[in-house]
Amino acid sequence: MKKRIIFLAILAILLHFFVFPLPLQREHYFRADSALNLNEVDTHLTSTNADNLVIPFKTSHFFGYLNQNFQPQLVINTTGRAASSGDFFILFDEDTASPLTLTTASGLVINEINASGVPFIFGRNLIFVDDNGTISSYSTTGQPLWSFDTNSHVTAIALAAGITMVGLLNENILFIDGNGQLISQYRPGGSRYGLILAAALSPDGSHAAVISGLYPQRFILFRRGINDYTPIFHTELAGSARFPLRINFRDNNFVSYEELGFLHTYNLNRRSLSTVAHTGRLRAMTMHSFERFQAVLSNQDDEWQLQIFALNSPRFILNNRFIAVNANLITINTNRLVLVAGDTLHLITYQEAY
Repeated sequence: MKKRIIFLAILAILLHFFVFPLPLQREHYFRADSALNLNEVDTHLTSTNADNLVIPFKTSHFFGYLNQNFQPQLVINTTGRAASSGDFFILFDEDTASPLTLTTASGLVINEINASGVPFIFGRNLIFVDDNGTISSYSTTGQPLWSFDTNSHVTAIALAAGITMVGLLNENILFIDGNGQLISQYRPGGSRYGLILAAALSPDGSHAAVISGLYPQRFILFRRGINDYTPIFHTELAGSARFPLRINFRDNNFVSYEELGFLHTYNLNRRSLSTVAHTGRLRAMTMHSFERFQAVLSNQDDEWQLQIFALNSPRFILNNRFIAVNANLITINTNRLVLVAGDTLHLITYQEAY
C-alpha cells in the first residue's frame, strides 16, 4: 500500500509538470547591429522627414542628431562644445563671444541669444551661468526671463519640472522656481572641504540628489515637500574624488550615483541599494530608457570598458573593452543604445531569446 501511494504521488507530480510546465528562462543579450562613420557622412545633412524624436550626439569632430532609425538628421563638423536637447542646440567654445546662435535640431536658426556665460539647454529651457555665479534664464526668442545671483562659483546644475537646482563651491544647494525665486536652500556641512560635485533632479522634480564635500564625501537624496526639499537618505562615500562625479535619475523610481570604482543604484520605492564595480573613471551611464538594464562606460586613458547589467542583479550581460580616444553613450529607445567611439557611432540592440 505504501509503495502504491509513493507511486501515485510521483505520477501526480509528473502529470502536474506535464500539464503546467515551468516557464522557459529568457536569455538577455546585446549585439552590435551597425556602425556609422561620421567622416563618410555629408555635413549639414538634413532630413526631409518630420521626425519629432531625435537624439543629439557629440564626438571629437562632429555634432549632430540621430533619429530613431539610427539615421543622421543633422551633422556639423566642429571641435567645440555643444549645449543641446532634443529640440535645440548652441555651439560654442571658450572664445565664442555673445550673441550665441540658437538652432533647431533640423538646422534652422531661430535666434541670436545675447547672453554671457556657459549655456545649458534642458528641453526648451535655456540657462546661462557666468563666472561670477549669476544664473540667467532666457526664452527661445532671446528674451531674458529671470536672473539669480548665487554669490559663489557654480559647480553643478540641473533642471526639471520647472525647478532649477544649483550646486555651489561654498557647498550651498539652491532650488529656484520658474520665476527665478529661491524656494529652498540647503548646506550639507560636515566635510573638511565643502563643495557640490554633482547634482540631479528626478523628471517630476519630486526628488533631488547631490554628491558633496571632500573628506568625507557624501551622497545625499532629497524629497520635495510643500515648501522645500529635505534630506531623506545619505551615505558616506569611500575616498574623495576631486573631479565632477555623475548622478542620473531613471524616471522617478531609481537614482544612480558614482563612487570611486563603483556605481550605486538606489530604488526610491523599495529604499534598497545595489552596487556594481567598474574599472577606471566613469564617463557615461544610461538607464532612463532601459526599463531593466543599465549601461556604464568607463576608461583608463585610451582603454575603455562598456558594461551592461540588470538593475536587480550585479550580473553583467555585456562586458566589452575597446581602445578609443573619446567615447560616450546615447540612448535611442527602450532597446537601442549608441556607443560613440571616436567619430564612429555603433548601434547596440537588446535581444531576448528562450
